[in-house]
Amino acid sequence: MADSFLASMVVKGGYMMTNETTEPPLICDEAFDFKPIATYQPKNNVMLARLSQLAYASESTITATIQQWQRVDPSLQFQLRDFPEYSLKYRYLILSSQTYTILVFRGTDNLMNWVTDIEVKHVPFEGNEAQFGRVHDGFYHSVLSMASSIRQDMQQLRQQQPLYVTGHSLGAAQALLSVLMIDELKDFTQIINYGQPRVGNKAFQRWVDLVIAGRYFRQVNEGDPVPEVPSVDYVHVGEFYMLCKDEQYQKIVGVEQPISILKELKDLSDDDIHDHAIAKYLQNSLHNLDWPFTPHKTEKT
Repeated sequence: MADSFLASMVVKGGYMMTNETTEPPLICDEAFDFKPIATYQPKNNVMLARLSQLAYASESTITATIQQWQRVDPSLQFQLRDFPEYSLKYRYLILSSQTYTILVFRGTDNLMNWVTDIEVKHVPFEGNEAQFGRVHDGFYHSVLSMASSIRQDMQQLRQQQPLYVTGHSLGAAQALLSVLMIDELKDFTQIINYGQPRVGNKAFQRWVDLVIAGRYFRQVNEGDPVPEVPSVDYVHVGEFYMLCKDEQYQKIVGVEQPISILKELKDLSDDDIHDHAIAKYLQNSLHNLDWPFTPHKTEKT
C-alpha cells in the first residue's frame, strides 16, 4: 500500500523535492484524503506535510489546488491570511470540511536570516512566569499579531469539527503556541509539527506537557539544524518525537535530540538547508507510511 501511494504522490503531487521557496505544481485529480482521528495516522501525517508545503505557494496556486479538492469534497472551505507588514511575513491557512478543520502556519522563506536572529530574549508566557514559564519573545508576539484574525476565522469556519494544527519551521513554533494562547484552538485534537525550533524554558515545558499530553507529534530530519535552536535556556516540549534517519522514522522517547547537529551559523551548508526544507519532511513522511507507531508511557530525559 505504501509503495503505490508513494508512486501516486511522486507522479501527481511531484513537488516534494523542491525547496520550500519553489512554487509547487498543482495536484492533479487528487482528493485531500484526511481522516479525523485522534491517534497518529501515517497518511494523515503525509496530508499535513503536504498542506504545510502548500502554505508556501502563491495565493493562486493554493486556491487552484483546493478548488480541485473541492471537486471531491464540496464541503471544503478555506481561508488564507497574510501579514506582510512583519519582516518574516507571517501566514496561516485554514482548511475546513464537514468532518475536520486544519490550521496551518507557514514557516519563513529566509532560513539563514531567521536562524541568525533566533537567539533573542524570552518573555513570561501570558505575563505569568511563575505558572507558565518563559517563551521566545519573537514566536510569542508573532502569534499575538495573528490571534484576533484566527479567532474570527475559526468562529466562521469551524463548528464542532475536530481541530488539527500543523506548521513547519517558524510555523511549527506558532502552531504550538497558538493552541495555548487562543481560546478557539484549545480544544484541538492533534498537533503534528515539522522542523520545529525550541519555544520555551524548562518551566514552560513542564506546564505544556500537562496540557498537550498525547496530542502532540514532532518530526525531525537528521541534519536539520533548526530543532536545536534557540539553544541557551530553551528545551523542547512533548513526550517524544520522531527522528528521521536514513529515511526511516525512529521513535525517540524524551524531549531532546540525542545527536548534536548544531553548527556555527557561518558553516551551515546547502545540505543543512535541504534537511530543513518542508519538501524533505514530506518526502520522509511518504517513506514511512507503514511506520508502526505504538503508544508508550511518558518518560523524560
